[in-house]
Formats: sequence, structure tokens, C-alpha cells
Amino acid sequence: MYRVSVGCIMSEHKQQINFKVEANAKELAKEKLDHGELSTELRETIHRIAYGEEISKREQLHKRLADLRDEKDSKRAQIRELQAEVEEIESKIARKEERLDNMERREDKYEATLEMLEETLYAGGRVFEDHGQVMKAAKIGAKETEGVIDELKERNPSVPDHAFVQKMHTNKTWDGVKGERRTR
Repeated sequence: MYRVSVGCIMSEHKQQINFKVEANAKELAKEKLDHGELSTELRETIHRIAYGEEISKREQLHKRLADLRDEKDSKRAQIRELQAEVEEIESKIARKEERLDNMERREDKYEATLEMLEETLYAGGRVFEDHGQVMKAAKIGAKETEGVIDELKERNPSVPDHAFVQKMHTNKTWDGVKGERRTR
């Protein structure tokens, strides 16, 4: 047998109540309840016996109200955490969009530089690996100059190979493409 003590409100002061209960019953009750709830349950039982069911119902409503307020606070905390996660994701999205925009701008610059080189070819100019605009296109496109020349050759099959060589390295003339319009 264990001695159980419970403080109850009697008018404006508390009075301790002691009674004995089997040890197993006390331990089983404690296991089924959260810390401190056994005393609360015992107080509520004494109040219900002393003041009737109405007081007990009021206490239950107070307890439920407190539980609901705790639940509301918990949900608000979860909302704040989720909002922080959303803001983090939005930040990541903005960084990815910026990187994508930069890539697209670089691709647009590369394309514009290739078109300028094609205009040079069609007008009779020569375009070769050491050409300043070819080196610029290679830098923008993150390619080797040889890759830029290969792409220009692929895009312009009607332009002969000697147009992609410096004039001093070939004895073939290049006057551009006459009467043919670019399709790009």
C-alpha cells in the first residue's frame, strides 16, 4: 500500500488529503497518464464529489480550452516553420532562375556572335581560329575555337573550307556568297 497525497482548493487555501491505495493500482494509473495528471484526476474527482457534476464539467472545459490553446500555439509554430521552409525554397528557385537566365543570355550572345561571323563569311571575309570574333565566340560559348569553326561549317555548308583559313595560308580566293541569302 502506498500513501497518496493530493492538494485541493478549499475556499482560498489548500488542504492536503492522504489516503492509502494498492501499489499496483497507483503505478498502473501513473503509467496511463502524463506526468502530473494523476494529481489532477484525483483533484477533479474530489471536486466532482464535493460540488457536483457542474464544477467538474467546468474544470473539464477549462482543461479542454487550455488543450485547444496549446494545440493552436503548436499549429502556429508549425506554420512558422513551414513558412521558413517555403521562403528557403523560394530563395533556391530565385537562384536557379537567375542561373538559367544567365545561361540563356550567354547562349543568346553566342548565337549573335555566330551570326555576326556568318555575315562576315557571306560578305567575303575569312573566319579562322585566331580571328578575334571566333575567340570571343569560343569564350562566350565555353568552347575551343576549333569547335566554333566546326559549328560555322556545319551551319553553312555552301561556304568552302578555304573561307575558314587565313588568306596567307591559301592561294584560293574567297569573295563571299553572291546571290544566296542566309536562311538564319
